[in-house]
Amino acid sequence: ITVAGDFTTSGGLLGASCLTLNGSDEYLTTGGNVDCTIANAWTIEGWMKRTNESAGNEVIVEIQKPGTNANRIWVNSDSTKIQVLIWNNSGASQVEVSTPAMGLNDSKWHHFAVTYDGTTGIIYVDGKLVASALLERTQDNTDLRHIAIGKNVDANTYYFTGSINEVRIWSAVRTVGEIRANMFKSGYANLSNNSALVAAWDFDEGTGNEAANKEDASPNTALNLDLKDGSGAVTDLWAESGAFTYGTST
Repeated sequence: ITVAGDFTTSGGLLGASCLTLNGSDEYLTTGGNVDCTIANAWTIEGWMKRTNESAGNEVIVEIQKPGTNANRIWVNSDSTKIQVLIWNNSGASQVEVSTPAMGLNDSKWHHFAVTYDGTTGIIYVDGKLVASALLERTQDNTDLRHIAIGKNVDANTYYFTGSINEVRIWSAVRTVGEIRANMFKSGYANLSNNSALVAAWDFDEGTGNEAANKEDASPNTALNLDLKDGSGAVTDLWAESGAFTYGTST
């Protein structure tokens, strides 16, 4: 076997690096309220890898204006499954869609994609539709909101344990064909039908205290994410390169 280029195993799935969060005080945030440009139709997707030590509710991605639940979106990993909770534009009537238990804390990479069209919430795992539910909650883009990866926006709770890579937010519902066609691709220019791409973090930096948003050739830098570590250097959040071992690396 010949491997050429920047290949990592404990590092990024598709690139040079990824996030590796400790489940206690490491996370990323926009650091302030930003225009997420998503309303009543959206898709949130990415890759995650969790160990069997990962248990209970852990935030993958959350979008919320601090102090209110209006237009809040919470993509959550609950032990071995994925849940999505949304609130309407008045902050009331929380509803959710959840996958069955799927053994997702198996130390392997899994792709997740969540779509909402104003009526139905759908969760895809590894390109397959595994859960859907009528949610029927009206959301809008009247509120500027924080984006957080790895913990709640409004509290220091539900920290994520494991690795996260290639997170994207779209202001449109992606089809299953688009999800499957693009899940192994990195870089906005390589993504089909990419005009509705709002944010894309490939986490390839591997160093520094910021993860850049790269949704197009002139990216919205307000959506760059600050790395946070309550007990150590923020560089701890970047995965290191690993050695490829045939038959065992995941």
